[in-house]
Amino acid sequence: ITHSSNLNWTELFVIEGYEAALDTVKSSIKSSEEDIFLSCWNNELNKLYDSLLSAYNKGISVNTITFDQPTKDIPWKSIKHAESPVANKRHSDELSIVVDSKKAIVIELLHNKPHAVVSSHKALIKTTLNYIRHDMYVNKIINDIGQPIYDQYGKNLEKLLHDF
Repeated sequence: ITHSSNLNWTELFVIEGYEAALDTVKSSIKSSEEDIFLSCWNNELNKLYDSLLSAYNKGISVNTITFDQPTKDIPWKSIKHAESPVANKRHSDELSIVVDSKKAIVIELLHNKPHAVVSSHKALIKTTLNYIRHDMYVNKIINDIGQPIYDQYGKNLEKLLHDF
């Protein structure tokens, strides 16, 4: 809704269905020109792997964080998320991607009704990109520092995760 006739349109739509949502992600990866930030589970990473590898081989900066252990060799920047029952539950059934800081796609992979929200709106792009980057930063710190983090916050990071 606007009072001005000078519109700068942004897209915002919902895609229903698992395959349709992943096809939208693949199409966005294929059309990328600069960078890709992806947060996902290994199952979806495997389905997107060829598209991501092709983008990486074209010189696109690809950055991923996976909630479980990847089963393929990852040549681009990738972080493994710390696993814990709380973190796994919070991230269950999700995939988030930002392509070229121009499009955000957030997928709920719910088995009974998977769907994606796709947007070129700057607010959703910035929020999704910051979410992915923040998760990468925190998990890089956890991976780099290791045991002292777990000594401080518990073997499943429960003393941290249950605070918020």
